[in-house]
Amino acid sequence: MELAKDGVKAVAPLMVFDHDKSGFDVVWSHKSAAYAAGLGTFGVHHMLITKAGCAGRFGTLLISADIPPTPRPTEEFCRYKKGEKCLVCVDRCPVSALSIRGFDKEKCYRQLKENARAFPELNQFACGKCATGPCALKSR
Repeated sequence: MELAKDGVKAVAPLMVFDHDKSGFDVVWSHKSAAYAAGLGTFGVHHMLITKAGCAGRFGTLLISADIPPTPRPTEEFCRYKKGEKCLVCVDRCPVSALSIRGFDKEKCYRQLKENARAFPELNQFACGKCATGPCALKSR
């Protein structure tokens, strides 16, 4: 409402998770938009790590106003990618869908579906074990 008062148009793209029908290609990625906006770097676990860590969610608001861009970080936030010994994310994946060579989205998705069937009362479709390591916390 406040943006509209200033003549600024805005839209918030939604994410639709229907991998059974559409595969893993998505029309819009909130974490890729956050990367493009300079909020962080991608870790081995393919999640965006910011100065505040990776234990969060992103949303996107596209606006018609010109605003100055946020400079991209000059530092790497993934400990492994900056040369430290880590890979906690790889070790915590219960189905070995994650490795330094890549991420098997189908294997991860099968585990997510199994979790949802086993715990329907949680009304969740998530695992997140790969995002519970040191990168989940605020950067040093």
